[in-house]
Amino acid sequence: MSYLSDFIKTFDDKEWAQFRSLDLVGKEELVRDAFVRYATSKNFNELKLPMALGISPAHFDKINSILLDKIIRQLYGGDYLLSLRSILRKGLSQLLLHEIKIMERTVLKSKDKQQHTRFYLAAFESLRGMFHPHYNSKLTGLYGKKYLQSLGVKRKMTDEVYVALGLHQSDMLAQSVAGNEEGFRPKAFSVLKVWEKKLRLSGTPLAWFHYYFTYSSYIKYYGSEASEFIDALLRCAHLLKEIDADTRAAYAFRIYCELGFGYIEAQDFKKAESYYAKAYSRAEAKTESRAYQAGCYLNLCLINKNHKQAEHLFHHFLDKYLQSGVNRSLQFDVLLNVLMLQLHTGKFEKAFVYLQQMQAYKKNELSRMGQVLIRTCETLYFYAMGDFATAQQIAGKNVKFLNRKENRNEQTEYYRSLFQFVFLLAKQRTHPAYKANNAVKEIPLKGGMYQVFNQLL
Repeated sequence: MSYLSDFIKTFDDKEWAQFRSLDLVGKEELVRDAFVRYATSKNFNELKLPMALGISPAHFDKINSILLDKIIRQLYGGDYLLSLRSILRKGLSQLLLHEIKIMERTVLKSKDKQQHTRFYLAAFESLRGMFHPHYNSKLTGLYGKKYLQSLGVKRKMTDEVYVALGLHQSDMLAQSVAGNEEGFRPKAFSVLKVWEKKLRLSGTPLAWFHYYFTYSSYIKYYGSEASEFIDALLRCAHLLKEIDADTRAAYAFRIYCELGFGYIEAQDFKKAESYYAKAYSRAEAKTESRAYQAGCYLNLCLINKNHKQAEHLFHHFLDKYLQSGVNRSLQFDVLLNVLMLQLHTGKFEKAFVYLQQMQAYKKNELSRMGQVLIRTCETLYFYAMGDFATAQQIAGKNVKFLNRKENRNEQTEYYRSLFQFVFLLAKQRTHPAYKANNAVKEIPLKGGMYQVFNQLL
């Protein structure tokens, strides 16, 4: 399939309307109309189109490239960051890389140095946001370097801090998602110590802001102390007052959301909700809120039994991610959130629909943790709806799964305890004579965000 074919298959109604309205003539119009008629059909075979339209394969490929360029410009104008992030959100990683190369060729023909800077910053930011396992640290670092070079004499230390620590933040997340915390932890910490030493000599409030924001990510992915995580973010919140207005506007929403997450981990759920409420009361929430932040807030509302607000968050911030054309990894996270919403509100038929959508994922689409989360959802679904025999059976199988050597790591420890806990609780329910009270009490369950699972038991 061509990049154009992959792209248009993600279109919503508004995007289809803009594709149909492109001002085209001749062969371009002919090819566009063919895509409009056939591209979404199950038996569509793009390779047959050139012959059917009386066009050579080479000419057809050229027209595809032209149409792709025109529709991207129609949808996003000349905004590099909007274009690249929109493609990223659709889960089209190869198209993203292709467009970065195409845009770069065009940009380099221009003598407008500010245009160079805007493009390279957009490329760096988009590559930073690529989803595991497509994230490429080396390529992201290369475009970060090109961004710094494009600044020329305007380049400042804060720019270097932003690129270096931004790249490091993405590296830490990628390694964490891959389950490589133990192996990457020493490097994650050493990079931060190097920058802390540098900033002690000439650190500005903005540079320290980026340092503490990145340090908070280190604690989040590789540490264990909620208080240390909160402290780093409170430093960021204090530094917001001392940095420029643009940066403050770009980060305030995220800082308050992260503080909310920190207080969840500290099990101060009411204070956590106050920070999320503060974040979502800001105007930036409409544009800056991502599936991750809204998902965390939704789960917190479930923990606090604020079901009305949880429903509001799903319909206003998360439901859009379940539409066609959205990255499958993002959709998986949102499916997990909405499944929890249905289980907590006792809507088991709807919960089963979302569970089936999660089960439809192939193993090569998921990380190992993704597979564990599906098993968790299956187990909790049957327990919450009262099918204790099935819950016990599934929980027992999941304990065996997590006891395998290749599945034992820091990330899975909670889930092993959860499955053991469900197994014993379900056995109590199905075998009245079975006395498991003491055994159940001996299995500790981690709190924090995991409380959204715990409360279903």
